Amino acid sequence: MNQSRSQKLRNQIEWRRDKVLKLASDGFTEREIASMVKISQPTIHRDMLVLRRQAKEHMAHFVEQELPLRYRKCLVGLDGIIKTMSEIIDNIDSKPRHKIQAALVKIQAIHKIAEMIGNGPIIKEAVEFIDKYKEDSMLAIRKAQGNEKAYTFEELEQRRREAVF
Repeated sequence: MNQSRSQKLRNQIEWRRDKVLKLASDGFTEREIASMVKISQPTIHRDMLVLRRQAKEHMAHFVEQELPLRYRKCLVGLDGIIKTMSEIIDNIDSKPRHKIQAALVKIQAIHKIAEMIGNGPIIKEAVEFIDKYKEDSMLAIRKAQGNEKAYTFEELEQRRREAVF
């Protein structure tokens, strides 16, 4: 099946941006990257702007959608470890060596939970920041367009994506 010309162009741009990101992560400047991939420095600069925007969107999605569940799963997993270690410690048939090892693992799990709970407010602040960013973005777009319709953030994101490509 033949790819359309625009699809081939998108694939080439994606490949170039992947290369630019790799070289930037290796510490090369935009000017050095431009020289290495034989593309103009302004094009590399635009690629970096797109990569920054994509990273910001990815981070916002991660903080809003992924992080809370991962945080909760970690806490549940640590609670399971504490329960299992307590059962080993309380089992009269467990060898003293195993009880000591279980107690050490239990203490580590308890410390990890305390550390995560201490970071909980930071995670909450990050989620609230993303929510505030969304609200501010929607308001700014509506004001700039003189549009009174209240779009959802998802609708605005879709409109922005369509405008970019």
